[in-house]
Parts: sequence; structure tokens; C-alpha cells
Amino acid sequence: MAEGEAAITAKEYETWLTPSAAATVLKHLHYSAARDTIIERAKFGYIKSAARRYNFGNKAGELLVLPATLWQDAEGSIHGSWFWSTGDITVEVPQRSGSYQTTRLALFGVRFDPAGIQELCPEISRSVGPQIAPQAARPDAEPATPAIEESPELIRGPPVSDALLRDWYELYRRAYPDTADTEPLAIESAKGMFPRKYVARRRVRELRGQRKPGRKPRQPIE
Repeated sequence: MAEGEAAITAKEYETWLTPSAAATVLKHLHYSAARDTIIERAKFGYIKSAARRYNFGNKAGELLVLPATLWQDAEGSIHGSWFWSTGDITVEVPQRSGSYQTTRLALFGVRFDPAGIQELCPEISRSVGPQIAPQAARPDAEPATPAIEESPELIRGPPVSDALLRDWYELYRRAYPDTADTEPLAIESAKGMFPRKYVARRRVRELRGQRKPGRKPRQPIE
């Protein structure tokens, strides 16, 4: 098996979608059609994938970006497995091209790049169109007054609709229960889910039911 095409960090991996979450995002498709489409696009590299852990022969490792060709061999193993629920799958990989001898590759915690999934979402696809260059300001024009708004934003671009943001948060809650949920993790997840859209930190905090963190109380001097 060829090694992964590129490295991926643990932080980036956490923003990618589990198989179940990826199929749920494509709820405008039939669930089986969504799953088949994801695998078909993964075969040609249009949807990237990575495993949290893997075992290949006598070798074990973590954070492996999977080559697109792997999904040609994995397609048969997916049927009848719990892949779409757990993200785990075992694939028999040919030792060389045209060989009948295989080596077992066990993948654990497979996830998909949300950027590839979002190409299949009609609302998101419409928002990503040709970029029109801004017109140059007239020499005699007065400078615009900057808007006063919360400065640290997740991303610039068209705002995410409330419906899409609620859908993201429902998936996020299922992936990260209360004990695993933190504000930085939620922000990274939203950032990965909507790479071309604008989401304020305030909106993420509202969905998580938390107020903006304030100053820590001073400790008494003993």
C-alpha cells in the first residue's frame, strides 16, 4: 500500500467528518445514495479521507491520509460492515499490481474532508461562485467608516444560514459529548465545516449555551 498522500495534524483531523456525519450532511440525498456518492468521489480523490489509527501487516501508526486508490479495494469490504457507524474498516490490499496476494489493512476512525462533502451541498455550492474584483474607489470618495463588531471571526465570506448552523451543531453534539466539548474545538469544527463562509464566535457560543468568557476572579492573598 502506498503511504498517504500528505500529512494531517491531529487538530485538522478533528475538524473532518465521521462517515455518519458526512452522510447526514447530504440529507437532501437518499441515505444510501449519499454513502455511494461519497465512496465514488473518494475513489478519484475528490473527497479526501484519513484514519486516526491503522495497522498494516506488522506496522502500526496514526493519522494517515488515505490514497484515493484504496477505496477501489475497500468498496467490497464496506458492505456488511459497521463502517458508516464506527468509521472502522478492514481492507485486503494487493501486495502489488495484478497480484492475488494481499496484506490486511485495518483502519480505525476514518473521517472525510468536509470541503469535498460541501461540494455536494446545493446551498453551499451556490455561495461559491466567480469572485468579482472590487471596484477601485474614486479619488474624491470619503473613506468608509469601519463597522464596530466582534473582531475575532471564524472565517470571512457569506454568512452561514441559521438552518445550516443548527445542522452543524447537531452533528457536533453527537460527535463530541459534553465531556469532550470545548469552545476551541467547537470553533475549529465550525471552521472546517464552512471553509468559505462567515460565522461569528458569538453564534457558536449561543448554540453551545455559553456566555462570552470574562475575566477570572482574583484569588485571595493568603
